[in-house]
Amino acid sequence: MCRMCTACSMSYLFLSGGFTTATRSGTTIFWDFCYYANTFLLVMILFYPKDEKLFMVCFSFAEGPLAWALIVWRCSLVFSSFDKLVSVLIHLLPGIVLFTIRWWNPQTFAAMHPEGRAARVTWPYVEDKSYLWTWLFVVPLAAYTLWQLMYFLIVNVLRRQRLLRDPEVMTSYRELSKKAQKAN
Repeated sequence: MCRMCTACSMSYLFLSGGFTTATRSGTTIFWDFCYYANTFLLVMILFYPKDEKLFMVCFSFAEGPLAWALIVWRCSLVFSSFDKLVSVLIHLLPGIVLFTIRWWNPQTFAAMHPEGRAARVTWPYVEDKSYLWTWLFVVPLAAYTLWQLMYFLIVNVLRRQRLLRDPEVMTSYRELSKKAQKAN
């Protein structure tokens, strides 16, 4: 039940915020990394809730790039602005959800303290450190690199003519350079 509630609320934020912003400013917002990572999370929550490897990839996305994006993009929690509220929640909610699943989920907690064992076992169950290194760093980095390549190809190669015709269309590259100019 809680899993469905989380999936529904994330889907609502995901779609309403994206469509509202995209129709108003003609942005390429659905290609941004936050939507890519949130899609991974929704797939994990809905279809593969027990998959430890996918959990670790999603956890790395949520506690890494999405968390840092709040600072880099200077997201602010403004309750009177739907766009800003959605932006903060899209970047913050995956981290909260995955932190809760990892540390406060009763099933995970029970698995960490099996009957007859006084010592605490690790979760996810790991045989060696290379397993963690692979699924918490290497695979998420490869997925991020794949997204970066896809984003560049779609936005700067396939949609190049539209970007040249309309300088008002916002991409992540244009938005970050605009924020950097304001900061200087």
